[in-house]
Formats: sequence, C-alpha cells, structure tokens
Amino acid sequence: MGTTYFVAPGARFTGNDAQVLGECFVALAENQELSPEAVLKEAQRDTSPLHRFFEWGDAEAANLYRRGQALYYMRNIRVQFVEGEEPIKAIHRIVIEPEEGEESTAQYVTIDMAAREAEWMAQIIERERQELIGCQRRLRQYRHIAEVEQVTEGPLQDAITKLERVAA
Repeated sequence: MGTTYFVAPGARFTGNDAQVLGECFVALAENQELSPEAVLKEAQRDTSPLHRFFEWGDAEAANLYRRGQALYYMRNIRVQFVEGEEPIKAIHRIVIEPEEGEESTAQYVTIDMAAREAEWMAQIIERERQELIGCQRRLRQYRHIAEVEQVTEGPLQDAITKLERVAA
C-alpha cells in the first residue's frame, strides 16, 4: 500500500506535483535531515524530479523572491483599532468575480475597504471559517483527550456554525 500526498489548501501546484514532492521529501529525509537547504541541493541536479519546481534564472528568481517577501509582509501585518482589543489582520486577499469570458483576479484590500463591500467581507469570513474547520480537523487527532474533544465539538463547532450563517 502506497502513501498518497495531497496539496494543502491554497497551494499553487497539482495533486500529481504533491505526490512527486512528498516522495522526494521522504527519500531525502531517509538519508539526511530534511531542510530547505537539502531540498535545494537535490533540486539543483538537472535529473532530479524536484528540479522543475524551482526557478533557476537568477534575475527571475530574485524577482519572485522579492514578490514573496512583499506577500509575506502583506499577510502578516496586523492593525489594532481599539486599545485593549487583539490586533487583527490588516490586509486581506479577495477574489474579484470575473465578467463573462474573463478570468477571476485577486487583489489585496484593507479591512476597512472590505467592510464597505459585503461580498468581500463574506469572502474573508468564509476563509476564517475554513481556517477554523482546518483547526478542528487537526485537533480531532487528539480526540482521545476529553478536553480537546469538548473544544472541537463544543465552542469551536459553535463558532464555525455562526460564521457559516454570517457568511451566507
């Protein structure tokens, strides 16, 4: 019986790619510590199955790296509206529904901008609901601990249900 690897939600590669990557990572881990450096060293070989997943042109790789840095900062900035409240995510990615014959596009908006557009806010709330569902799924692996089961099936499930109603 083989192992099947899956794409994480939001990742930009296919299930077949996930299988190739997963198998390569396991093979590397059997012979050395699995690290980004080990993956890159393996991927540098033209014959490596990992080679095609990386940009090898230095100028393009540098540009992609800087783009990734920009996204990192955009995803990780928080804003605190009222003193004493927990800071919240300041920038959110939303998908603009296309006109007929066009492709959908994504843009980043502030929470204030999203608050003025019901569809955008619904997308943000749905994404947060999906995050809670993922958290619930991950916590269920500890269901043998009574307190964890109480949280996953109690308050966490209640929050998911409430967000579902809000997003609808």
